[in-house]
Amino acid sequence: MDIERDPEFEGDILGWWDGVLDRDGEDELVCAPGELAVVLDGDAVLATFGPGRHQLTAQSAPALAKYLKAMDPVDIAFVTERTTIDFEAPMGAYEDPDQKRYQPSVSSSFAVVVKDPALVVGLRDELEEDQSVEDFLIDEVVDAASEALAALDPPLATLAKSGELPGWLEATQRLVNEVVGELGMSVEVLGPLQVRLDDEALAAAGVPRDADGARPLPPRPKRGCPQCGAMVEVGTEICPSCGATL
Repeated sequence: MDIERDPEFEGDILGWWDGVLDRDGEDELVCAPGELAVVLDGDAVLATFGPGRHQLTAQSAPALAKYLKAMDPVDIAFVTERTTIDFEAPMGAYEDPDQKRYQPSVSSSFAVVVKDPALVVGLRDELEEDQSVEDFLIDEVVDAASEALAALDPPLATLAKSGELPGWLEATQRLVNEVVGELGMSVEVLGPLQVRLDDEALAAAGVPRDADGARPLPPRPKRGCPQCGAMVEVGTEICPSCGATL
């Protein structure tokens, strides 16, 4: 039998399979390109496998011998080694010099590289119900961006004009990696980080309405399509140039 990631977790950094291994060694573990598999008994790591097909026998993985013989259940975690995540999410409240508070949002993209799959697997005990590793990482990046923005303390008008600040991306990346580095991952914020303000904040910043009565927002950040290189807005699911899924 082929043992592979449950379709329920398709596209996630962390996916699962659980069950009983065939005692005669008829099972083959299938890891997709760029994927690692970690075999577990509870929190104990029994074996780790890289991309390819692996016959699960006592000879190929001695640590599994007793589980094969006794037909005890095991968990197998499938970990994607590298992935890119687009996001737009509310930040922490921004307070201007007059102590008025606004709720900006931030959008960008970041790449996640798994350094230690066993540590990433341990996240399952830290995640909230129905929370994915991707959701957890977005929360960490947004928290770091909020902290870094508060330290820079830019005028509201500066945010309204460009949405980008010198040093903000670098500070965000440093802060988020202080957290995720201990969880077996590294994050590269691909940027640019961009703030989007609501109408009330834009008005306070002195941004006039256009002919249609709307206040113009900064353009959404873009990143290159991995297939053809065309620049597309963060959050776009299909590249308009080549049709690749992003």
